[in-house]
Amino acid sequence: MVKEVFVDSETLPYCFKGTNISIDSLTLHRDPKLWGEDAEEFKPERWLNGGELAFYYPFGGGPRICIGLRFAIMETKMILVRLLKTFELKRCLETEDFLTPIL
Repeated sequence: MVKEVFVDSETLPYCFKGTNISIDSLTLHRDPKLWGEDAEEFKPERWLNGGELAFYYPFGGGPRICIGLRFAIMETKMILVRLLKTFELKRCLETEDFLTPIL
């Protein structure tokens, strides 16, 4: 993934305005400094709290974004539709109301 720097950076002293920065997502997704010693393990619970998503770029970005992104989104929508058509959703009477009606 390549991004262009729009302002001079104090965090990265050699990145001046107009510099392109490339991020290697394969290395980023396996970095023990970001994910811990178990960085190579599949642990979906990492994303339950939402804090680590800033370091996760499964489809990349920019002009070379993964061509599978739109397919994955469409497939997810199709699965959701199939689930909603197949099953009837009912609210558990023991569940607290956490949604506020809009109308």
